[in-house]
Amino acid sequence: MRSVTKSYDSRRCIRLARKGGAPSPYPQFTPRCTMENPNSVRAGSDKRSRTPGDFVENKNGEDDLTGKGRVQCPSLCPKIIFYEGRNYQGRHWECNSDCMDTYRHFNCCNSIRVSGGHWVAYEKPNYMGYQYIMGQGEYPDFHSWMGFNNCIRSCQMFPPYRGAYKMRIFNRPEMMGHMMEFMDDCPNVYDRFRYRDIFSCTILEGFWIFYEHPNYRGRQYFLRPGDYRACGDWGCHNPMVGSFRRMRSGM
Repeated sequence: MRSVTKSYDSRRCIRLARKGGAPSPYPQFTPRCTMENPNSVRAGSDKRSRTPGDFVENKNGEDDLTGKGRVQCPSLCPKIIFYEGRNYQGRHWECNSDCMDTYRHFNCCNSIRVSGGHWVAYEKPNYMGYQYIMGQGEYPDFHSWMGFNNCIRSCQMFPPYRGAYKMRIFNRPEMMGHMMEFMDDCPNVYDRFRYRDIFSCTILEGFWIFYEHPNYRGRQYFLRPGDYRACGDWGCHNPMVGSFRRMRSGM
């Protein structure tokens, strides 16, 4: 008796699978976190152009590879470059870690490039004075980082945060008075909090930025997890906060 070997028609199987028949012989492939062309936008995704170091999420809103916390795509090492001239001209200095005093590296700063990580630049040495929070990108003049002048004398680096965000704000010092809890950005504090002043706060998760005026304008204040019993604890002499947001990629 002659044996008969049945041929497997893959195209027919796929058609049946689409109609609810036999399963497809091909495994379902879920794309993992990959580098993309910064100028390309995948069909069906958001319209924002991705840049190296952005997070790629799956269809369920979870981060690929783990499905839990954020996993960052491969990127360049965290680095910030300070230029003495505008538009990245003149003498420059590259930094990839905290620096308490930049005076010996450059005299003034009129443009900046950030190739990775989040950075907080300070007007004065020892992390004092005006604060400027910057993510990955290019800043051709000090107005582009909302600077009040071209003086930067210290800086700190913070790696991208991979967890949730949560904080509580109060309209009285020592975490007293009216309280509200937030887990997202707020472009206008008064519209949601009904108070223009934040006298104290508790950062439960994530890094946050307070702004002096609504729509993320004015002086900036960087806050990490912990209790801030008075506005002076985050470097402000005035409790007025117009807006705040999470410090994250693609700000």
